[in-house]
Amino acid sequence: MNTSETRASVVRSARTIIVALLAATSALLLGAQVASADEYGVPGIASFSAGVSNLQAGAHDDVSTSFFLNTRDDGAGNTRMAGGPAKNVTVQLPPGLVGNPTTVATCTPAELSKYHCPTASQVGVMDVYVNFQGIVGLLVANNGIFNMVPNRGEVAAFGTNIAQTTTARIVASVRTDGDYGLTMTVPNSFDELPLYGTNLTIWGVPADPSHDALRFSPTDGNSVPGHEAGVPRRPFISNPAECGVPRSATLTYNTWNHPELFASATSDPQTLTGCDKLRFDPAFTTTSDTRQAGAPFGLGADLTVPQTDGNPDGLATPPLKKATVALPEGVTISPSSADGLVGCTDAELGLHTNDPVTCPDASRIGDVSLQTPLLDETLTGGIYVGTQQSDDPNSGRMFRIFLELQSQERGLLIKLPGELGVDPATGRVTATFDNNPALPFNHLRLQFKGGARAPLRTPKACGIYTTRAFLTPYSAPDAAPVESDSSFTVDQNCDLAGKFEPTLDAGVTNPTAGGSSAFVLNVGRPNGQQDITSMKITLPPGLLAHVGSVPLCADAQAASGTCSAASQVGQTTIAAGAGTSPLHVPQPGKAPTAVYLAGPYKGAPFSLSIVVPAQAGPFDLGTVVVRAALFVDPVDAHVTVVSDPIPTILKGIPLDIQKINVTMNRSGFMVNPTSCAPMQITATLTSVGGIDVPVASRFQVGDCQALPLTPKLAIALSGRRQTTEGKHPA
Repeated sequence: MNTSETRASVVRSARTIIVALLAATSALLLGAQVASADEYGVPGIASFSAGVSNLQAGAHDDVSTSFFLNTRDDGAGNTRMAGGPAKNVTVQLPPGLVGNPTTVATCTPAELSKYHCPTASQVGVMDVYVNFQGIVGLLVANNGIFNMVPNRGEVAAFGTNIAQTTTARIVASVRTDGDYGLTMTVPNSFDELPLYGTNLTIWGVPADPSHDALRFSPTDGNSVPGHEAGVPRRPFISNPAECGVPRSATLTYNTWNHPELFASATSDPQTLTGCDKLRFDPAFTTTSDTRQAGAPFGLGADLTVPQTDGNPDGLATPPLKKATVALPEGVTISPSSADGLVGCTDAELGLHTNDPVTCPDASRIGDVSLQTPLLDETLTGGIYVGTQQSDDPNSGRMFRIFLELQSQERGLLIKLPGELGVDPATGRVTATFDNNPALPFNHLRLQFKGGARAPLRTPKACGIYTTRAFLTPYSAPDAAPVESDSSFTVDQNCDLAGKFEPTLDAGVTNPTAGGSSAFVLNVGRPNGQQDITSMKITLPPGLLAHVGSVPLCADAQAASGTCSAASQVGQTTIAAGAGTSPLHVPQPGKAPTAVYLAGPYKGAPFSLSIVVPAQAGPFDLGTVVVRAALFVDPVDAHVTVVSDPIPTILKGIPLDIQKINVTMNRSGFMVNPTSCAPMQITATLTSVGGIDVPVASRFQVGDCQALPLTPKLAIALSGRRQTTEGKHPA
């Protein structure tokens, strides 16, 4: 008889004896009294060990755990569980140690209760030690552990039938509130049969012939081990892929008597090796939903990580630890996307908690999906904008995104915070997701929204644009990341970037000669064309302002945009962003804009301080201040307004200003001409490419005939006797 047959024979004999013993004492067991924590102390753990049988990273080998709980003498010569019978027992496995239940057949609760689980569903064995009638002892040795059909909300579940009398369920969950490692829980342990300890082994490759001696078959009621699996060898357990880092498991349990009391213990750490043998060959691709230049667009991003999960003798593919994606220069954040956008707070995301994600719908900017070999369904969720936490665009904390993935069927919830670094000068966007869950996946897809409110804008120039992804596995966190490039093409509306065809529309709201009226100036440029960088505007003679009626803002305050309300003479509105639906600033509920009258500036006797708080959606980019000098012609007193450079990019966000409105509406400030002759408001507008374009807007007031004209002339000579010929009168 070989070793396996001998072992199987011993197990069969032991099981027969134990089952007979259990049957004879079952009545006493069910009536056993539960000791209280008050009588017998608090719960405690006498010993706990956990680990893998092979320290090779990524190997598919057995995992074993063993624990024994503290006992106390009740004073009558009986041994009782310290603190009372165990209620919930959990083992937190090290992150990266995973099992793939999809590679193993499943057993139903009905089959488990009858000890008829399919042979191919067995994934391990367990020794069970109990405390009954004041005695601690082995109840069943090498009891089968089976892969169960999970209930809704369970990632995976395992079951055992102890001596055909009591079934126990072990539920697997993912630590969403921590390191995304697996936690195995035995909920509501049988208090009539107090658990003292277990030795549990989960097989790395369940169908491997080396386990046949301890494998059961439903044909004999699972009472006698010694059967082949009858299915191909496939890996079930995969070791973590991170080397050089000591990893431990943690055991925690509470009691029925006092569920508020917990005891815990940590196993001796294990350190894996051989990460250099692991293979990591990811591929990253991007797609664009438009080929138009300078347009809002929906970006699609796909990350594929080929897995080696089908090879029981190979090594698992290491999970992705860090991903850094540098979008092409020219692809920028679109201001248009901020209209109606709100931010998701960390509390709404519920990072490091098991709470559901409650990010507002208005913060969602895309969809995400993930396929993992561990589940037979695709995880889906959303991409959300996070609230701003810094005013530094390159910090990664000013612009943040969150990924949320969930499986309603399996109850798995994954939350990934990402940081966006934005180059302040070019607007180039770099996204980083670091310390990702050490869980394998085949395919991750991100699809950002398209349309007028898309979060991104294509480059203004046509060409081929390449995205570069830098991908780092857990197996080599300090090595150079794997680089994967992907390109898309922009080849439509290519001529717009070279054009500059601005417009001017200006006038007064009450065109009555000599009257007081608000003055309105509108400057615009077609979408996609070059940005406006400066303006020189000439008003017609007679269109003046009562500058003496307004306290002038001091130069320092005018430069910083902190003038008092007493100096305000108007406000401005900006339409910014690419596409057909630009963002209008100020937005409702945000800080207002203002135009202030200030003193001498750049040789002019007066100036304007135009203040625009750059607030939109969840973002505050600071305050933009543009000064404009007011020159007065010495001959006819007409006014020329010369602006300072108008910014085209702010903290890495290209403004793409399409319209500028300035309204001077302080009561009694502006005065219309008294001439009703046709005139013009003229301007020279300059583009970012240095193109100067003269534009004009017709201007004319009316009702001159209604103006009173009653001139009087009086002349008098002074000095006596100076009115005669040849004299010089005063």
